[in-house]
Order: sequence, then C-alpha cells, then structure tokens
Amino acid sequence: MPLTSPEWAILIQLLTHQGIPQSCSQLEKSLYGWQEEIESNAIEVHISNLRKKLGARFIRTVRNIGYVNGERMMSASIRQRLVLLVLASIVLIWGIALISSYRQASREVGEWEEARLAELAQILALLDQRNLNTHCQCAHRRP
Repeated sequence: MPLTSPEWAILIQLLTHQGIPQSCSQLEKSLYGWQEEIESNAIEVHISNLRKKLGARFIRTVRNIGYVNGERMMSASIRQRLVLLVLASIVLIWGIALISSYRQASREVGEWEEARLAELAQILALLDQRNLNTHCQCAHRRP
C-alpha cells in the first residue's frame, strides 16, 4: 500500500524528530509551507491514513500537543511494512527514471540516425552527379 505525498511528508517529519512531539501547525508547515491554506482536519486525516497503513501504534497522539512517532512500540511486522514501502518507493522512482532515460536516449538516437541518413542521401546524390558528369565527359572525348 503506497503512501501519498502528504503522508510521506508527515512520516518524514515525525521520523526526523524522533521522540519529539510535533504539533499540527509544525506538521502543516512541513507539509504545505506558508503559502497554501489547508482544511482544518487535513493533518488528522493524513495521520489516520498513516495509522491504517502502518499500524495504529506507529504514531501516538500526545494530548494537547500533537503527534509523535511511536517507534519504540513498533512491532517487527510494522518495521517490515515500512521498509517494504520505502524499498517499493525507491524501486518505483528508479523505474520511472530508467524509463524516462530510455525514452530520451531513443529520441536522441532516432534524431541522430535521421540526420546521418539525410547526410548519406546528400553524399549519394553528389556521387551520382559526379559519375554522371564523368560519364558524359568521357563520352565526349572518345572518337
């Protein structure tokens, strides 16, 4: 089960501040920056989705403060899920980059081949013209 961009941002914020409760405003700032307005319960919705995906004990609520990573309480199966999610994301990003590079290289090779074929056609046309001129000159010289 893949994580959305907002879920990744919240997860990274919680993991980089291990054991330090993060308020909703801190999570909003890491998630949206200062420019965007958000709905009042957006953080709660994302936290709820993270708990469904990673396990309820992964994120603890600190009453009247915010949320904290409950990593100490995390079971081995949740750790495995998290590692698999991270690895799957890395493989997905790598695959997308590889496909993009392949497409770009294919376009460049195709353009290069077209240019070489056009040059070859010009060379062949010049050779044909020279052969025709040489043939005509030789025909006029013979008695």
